[in-house]
Amino acid sequence: MNKLNSGLTASGITQPEISKAEATPEGIRIVYSANAVCANSEKLVAYKKAVTWLDKGRYDYDPLSGYRIAAAFLVGVDNGYLPFSDAGAMAAYRWIVSVIYFGEQAHKNGVIDVPDRTGGTCKAAIYKGRHASITIYPLQLRTLLNDAFEATVFKQYGRKGGTKVVIMALVNMFNPGGDSFVMSPFGNEFFSRILEQLILHIKNSRDGSGGNNEPVKPVIH
Repeated sequence: MNKLNSGLTASGITQPEISKAEATPEGIRIVYSANAVCANSEKLVAYKKAVTWLDKGRYDYDPLSGYRIAAAFLVGVDNGYLPFSDAGAMAAYRWIVSVIYFGEQAHKNGVIDVPDRTGGTCKAAIYKGRHASITIYPLQLRTLLNDAFEATVFKQYGRKGGTKVVIMALVNMFNPGGDSFVMSPFGNEFFSRILEQLILHIKNSRDGSGGNNEPVKPVIH
């Protein structure tokens, strides 16, 4: 993988924190860019820690840095540098899919500020559904993937077999698109289906209250 979705700029970040990430047998060697807090320095990060950064959202709004970590992680998996490769690869692909979809919806429909758990705000993209709109953000999308898809697959195929099925599905959710990654028809249909279900659930929970034309602003958990 050597391409990045050019639409992932909802946060306004134009200078990534990480200029290079390289897979090594000992971990991922990260080179920080000149604008980072630890400018122009290097750091060796364990694979497990690096993929946790992605899963927890550290680079959701710095997608180029996150992509470099994800790409290095997957190279490490391919080279056999880590024993938990399937679970780690699933987390890396889940992150990639979530930020691509978030970026495309942000580019298409715009972004707004939503409350975060620190008491501040962060950027959320607007998803325009058939009957209502809702705000979305990468961490939320990964949670939906887990709850709406992965848990069901694990129940049917078991953890080991299910992980391989999930990875195959995640890989099929995006395609190369010129100099970027884009969501595939399968990926778009998947997210549309689960987001429409989420909108329906929210509407049914409102007890008949109005405001269906305004994007729902969920607090990030």
